[in-house]
Amino acid sequence: MVKFKNNEINISFELHKLFNNPQLPFYGFEDLHKVKCTNGIYILFEKGEFYRDLKRVVRIGTNRTQERFYRRLNDHYVAHNKDGSIFRKNVGIAILNKRNDPYLKVWEKETSNRQKFKKENPALLNDEYQKEIEAEVSQYIINNVFFTYFEVENKEIRLLLERKLIASIWRDNDFKPSDNWLGRFSTKNLIRECGLWLIQGLKSEPFTQEEFEKFYEYVAKQYNLK
Repeated sequence: MVKFKNNEINISFELHKLFNNPQLPFYGFEDLHKVKCTNGIYILFEKGEFYRDLKRVVRIGTNRTQERFYRRLNDHYVAHNKDGSIFRKNVGIAILNKRNDPYLKVWEKETSNRQKFKKENPALLNDEYQKEIEAEVSQYIINNVFFTYFEVENKEIRLLLERKLIASIWRDNDFKPSDNWLGRFSTKNLIRECGLWLIQGLKSEPFTQEEFEKFYEYVAKQYNLK
C-alpha cells in the first residue's frame, strides 16, 4: 500500500494532485466518444476554477445503473432533460437566478411528466422556453466542463467511494470557488458555500488516511502512475 511521508496529510490536496496528474486521461464533450469505461466515477473540472494552482474539482459522480457510465456523462452534457441530471438542473438554476429570470420557479420543479405538470400548473410550463434553457445549459457545460475518471466495476464500492470522495474533497479552507464561478448564483446555500455542483454526500464520512492511501494505490495501479 502507498505510504505518504507525513503522518497527517491534507487529503483534499492529495486528491487534487492525483486527479490533476497528467497521466490520467482528460476529456471534454468532443472527446466523449473516446470513453470506454462502462462503470466508474467521474471527476468534473470547470474552466477558471483552481485550488492551490491545481484544477479545482467541481463535481464528483457515478453511474448508479450498471453499464451506464458513458450515458450518464452524455446525460449531463446534452440530454436536455434537467430532471434526469441534477447537475444540469443546478447549472440551470444558477443561470436563471443570475439574471433574475422568473422561469426559475418552474425550472426548479419536477416537470418530466409534462401532461401531469401542465394539468396541475396550466399557466406555468413553457415548452419552447424550457427547450431554450436546456440548450443554454448544454452550451455552458460543453464550453466549460471537462473531466477525468477511473473505473470501479462493483456498484456498492462505487457508491461508497463517491460519497467518501465528495465528503473529502472540499474539507480544506483553501478549497473555494472563484468570484466568477457560476455556482455562486445558485439558490442553494451549500452549493454556493462549498463550491461543488452538488449537495448529496457533502456530510458523508470522509476518507481516513488509511482509506485514502488504499484508494490512491487503486487509481495509481489503474493508470500506472509513478
